[in-house]
Amino acid sequence: MLAYHPYWLEASSIVREAKHLLKRDLITPEQFRIIGAAFRTPLSTSNVLERIGLFIFTSACVAGIFFFATETLADPAFTKHCIPLLAIGMLCFASLELLIGFKKVFRAGIDDALLYAGLVLTIAGLLRVLNTAFPSLPLAVHCLLALPFPVLAAIRYVDRICAAASFVCLIAILWILYQHEYDIGTSLLSFDIMLLSVVAFFTMRKIRGNKMFAPWHSCIAAIEISTLFTFSLAGNYFVVETFMDSSMSLTARAAYTINAAPFYYAFTLLVPVSYVVLGLINRDRMLLRVGLIAEALSLLTLRYYVHAIAIEHALIILGISLILMTIVAI
Repeated sequence: MLAYHPYWLEASSIVREAKHLLKRDLITPEQFRIIGAAFRTPLSTSNVLERIGLFIFTSACVAGIFFFATETLADPAFTKHCIPLLAIGMLCFASLELLIGFKKVFRAGIDDALLYAGLVLTIAGLLRVLNTAFPSLPLAVHCLLALPFPVLAAIRYVDRICAAASFVCLIAILWILYQHEYDIGTSLLSFDIMLLSVVAFFTMRKIRGNKMFAPWHSCIAAIEISTLFTFSLAGNYFVVETFMDSSMSLTARAAYTINAAPFYYAFTLLVPVSYVVLGLINRDRMLLRVGLIAEALSLLTLRYYVHAIAIEHALIILGISLILMTIVAI
């Protein structure tokens, strides 16, 4: 199932954490050398700049091969767009497997570009085939058929972006079913997204402690971050948009706004604050960082709907709040 040996992933994670400790002067260079020697792996990794450069170079190569195959080798018939997409997508996955098998590349930029290019091209090719064979196929079915690809990619290649994309794809399916297929409405959709986010978050927290899922800790963390954002955004956008529903009459909308708006505004502001408080109490950096970002988004949303305070005053209040929060945290 895994493309890498579980011990390699664990040892690589330990060495990566040791680098962070070394940068903060929490361990000495000699201690870092001992840790690196004790947890040596055959994995070939790159630093941030090298990874970005290799990612751009590999993406450009794949794009060049794709356009060459599309414009030069493909026939102007049914297979003009489908076959090159699928063929080059499979070529990306084959190249990725060879690189992992012989060079043991891991988060080196090349493997990232090949993985994402292979996923995009393969999914696009399959969906194009489906659109040609079944023109009236619902959009939710397309998303449902695309969902297994990032899930399998996250499981096999331990990729955090694929893990987060899997959850986002699940949210997109729910959105399409509610908005386009059944036209249920924004209010119920928002609370269902929050419920799904809560269930997914606590499920990830529960399986994180299981040693069997240790190689996928980074993927589990990516899903947890996605659930925190979707829960906050569901209250920050979807719920607020409920009383802006154009299907309501002006009188009904005014009454609904007066009764429900305080709850929505309080919810929009208090959810990120609860993230920050829980992050400080439990010493959870994930909750703390997501809470700070979500709080900024909430204040922007509140400022968009309520213009009673000037933007410079809002920024001053936010800055003072952050300073006070920093003092309390210290």
